[in-house]
Amino acid sequence: MVKIGYWECPTGIAGDMCLGALVDCGLPWQYLVDSLRSLGLEQEYQLTTEKVIRNGQSATKVHVDLRHHHHDHHHHHDSEHHHQATRHLPEIISLIQGSSLPERVKRW
Repeated sequence: MVKIGYWECPTGIAGDMCLGALVDCGLPWQYLVDSLRSLGLEQEYQLTTEKVIRNGQSATKVHVDLRHHHHDHHHHHDSEHHHQATRHLPEIISLIQGSSLPERVKRW
């Protein structure tokens, strides 16, 4: 029997919260790690988990730690700031298509 889950997030959901919910619903941690590794981005982040209790509910908290790269600036700032790499949809699609994820995932 196939299990199907539906998300109802009218105001959105944070990526780390989504990953924690998937793990708590039965997604094997190593499968998740291996699937994400197939995107070729593992040098950009580190994933860790911990069991937490929030408002009396047990949950898996997934920590997504981005590995920031230092770069030269051609502009000046009064305060320290961080640049976060952004990816647009065409690049994301290209990463997925070039991965070893199952074809059904790539078609979706």
